[in-house]
Parts: sequence; structure tokens; C-alpha cells
Amino acid sequence: MDKYDKIFRSRGILNQSLSSQEAVASVAILTTSADSSFEDVDIELLVDILWGFEIFEEYSDEDLSEMLDKLINLGEINGAGALFNSAKKQLYDEFLKDAFAAGVSVVLDEEEMLIPSAHIHLIKSLQQALNIDNKEAEEIIEEVISVFHEAEFEDLLEDEDETIVDIAFNIEEYDSPLNNFTVPIPVDPHQGGKVQSQEGAVSFSDD
Repeated sequence: MDKYDKIFRSRGILNQSLSSQEAVASVAILTTSADSSFEDVDIELLVDILWGFEIFEEYSDEDLSEMLDKLINLGEINGAGALFNSAKKQLYDEFLKDAFAAGVSVVLDEEEMLIPSAHIHLIKSLQQALNIDNKEAEEIIEEVISVFHEAEFEDLLEDEDETIVDIAFNIEEYDSPLNNFTVPIPVDPHQGGKVQSQEGAVSFSDD
């Protein structure tokens, strides 16, 4: 029996339906708590991550916090499997992609910009449970990493205490999400440097 079967192969179901936004948030909660418990979920971190998704841009921090509290409570009462099954019923089209991206986002190592080896099996299990093929999964993972790269560039530029030289050398290499290639990052964020990735490739640009 796989360690994540209790989440992804359960027959449980909630007595109430979820919205598609709640379904995406549920996947984020279940992924971040898969190896621990609902009690260990960092709601503030999840709020920061989910707020970056277009489907949550109309939500305030308070709205997201209340939603997450509600979903965690449902999971604690009914079980992780019931929460996942109810969430999956509401995931279609872009919401399905957002759900997988949310799961990837909560386990991504922001320093190494890859999925840690300890979480690869979890993400693969999530991918299979959501019926996402390998090609699409890789594209979503690379898109998530690209977004994190861009956010890191922006954060560095906003740090007035850090020199441009420091910025240029803080991020030296880009690692593909599947660890099949590594390339130097040749752009400077001070000059509008951006990192964009797609399946099997990465591109760099600046102003």
C-alpha cells in the first residue's frame, strides 16, 4: 500500500460541495500536510502562495485565511481522502492545472528551484490522482519554477540594502525541474532580466 493512498485512493466524500477555488486550495492544503498533519499547515504561507494565482486575485488575505481554516476543519473532521475526492470533483480545465501548480508550489525548494527528492513521490502521486499526463505535468512544474524565479528577481530588486553586484551573483544557475539540465543565468535583474521556461527549454531576456 502506497503511503499516500489514504489521500488519493480513499472512497470518502464530504457531505457538502466545494467551489473550484476551494478545490484548488484543498489540494494545496493536502500536499503541504501529506507528510505531517493538518495541524502543521502554515496558513500564512499558503495565503502568500495562493494569492499569486489569478483565480484568487479578488480574494483578500482575510478571505483566503477563512477559506483555508474552513477546509482544514473539513479535512480534520472527514479525513484527507474525503477532502481530496470532493475537491477533485470540482477541478476541470484551468482549475485542474492550478490545483497541480498549487501542490508543486507548496513543496518547491525556493533556493534550489526544484522539487526536493523527498517530495518527488508525493508530487507524482498527486499528478496521477489528478489524471495529468507527464508532458503537461512537466510544463506546469516548469511554469511554477519560472514564476518563482521572476518573483525572486523582483524581491531582490526591491531590497535597497543589496548591491547590484550582489544580485547578479546570488542567482547563478537555472536547474530544470527534472534535473536534466543546468545552465548559467546570463541576465541581470537590474536590466529587466527575466527567466521563462517551457517543456525542455529555458529562455532569458532583459531590457
